[in-house]
Amino acid sequence: MCTLTWRASAEADGYDLFFNRDERHVRAEERAPVEQRTEDGVRYVAPADGDHGGTWLMLNEHGVTVCLLNYYPRGVVETGLESRGRLPLMCAECVRAEDVVRVMHAVELKRFAPFHLVAVDAAGGSVWLRWDGQAMHEAEAPEFLTSSSFEPERVQAARAARWAAWDERTAEGLAAFQRQYDPAAGAESVLMRRADACTRSVCAVRVRTGVRELDYESMTGGERGVWRL
Repeated sequence: MCTLTWRASAEADGYDLFFNRDERHVRAEERAPVEQRTEDGVRYVAPADGDHGGTWLMLNEHGVTVCLLNYYPRGVVETGLESRGRLPLMCAECVRAEDVVRVMHAVELKRFAPFHLVAVDAAGGSVWLRWDGQAMHEAEAPEFLTSSSFEPERVQAARAARWAAWDERTAEGLAAFQRQYDPAAGAESVLMRRADACTRSVCAVRVRTGVRELDYESMTGGERGVWRL
């Protein structure tokens, strides 16, 4: 259960990207981002899932952001031997969005439950990979994407309608969209709270020439910080 929005920067090379992570209360607390390095020395930063150690968002020093959303296709029983949260970390050395495609084609996808993977790069490239449990589908990344394990078709349609009606597509406008909270909407709210789940965190990525920045705010633990690469 997550919501992603992003926009290419009209003022300079780069983009702005926002991501809400929604999760059930029974899951462990997530961990704030930590700067790390790959074996080849590429720096990256990513928050971490408290249960399995994976992530839903990774930003590296090349300006590539990779985001993971769980996917719940109708009629598909969710199976998978490995945590989907490993997938963005596999892409930590990518320089372009197209590199993410190559990385994913080398992965044994049958080991993972269905997912959406969105990658955006500093040069303006983007890709949306959707694994439905049987096949991988590739397209240009949409500016809005959301998922929900709870009544997915209804919730996703409601959030999509909110996005379609949202006119302010600046960075400030997208930030405001991600923080919409409607108590009456329940799971349909973009900033979501219901009896068994809530939005755990909000991430904002800003990439420009010479700028690689991740602003992370926990909605449950109160932690907030900005990480720069």
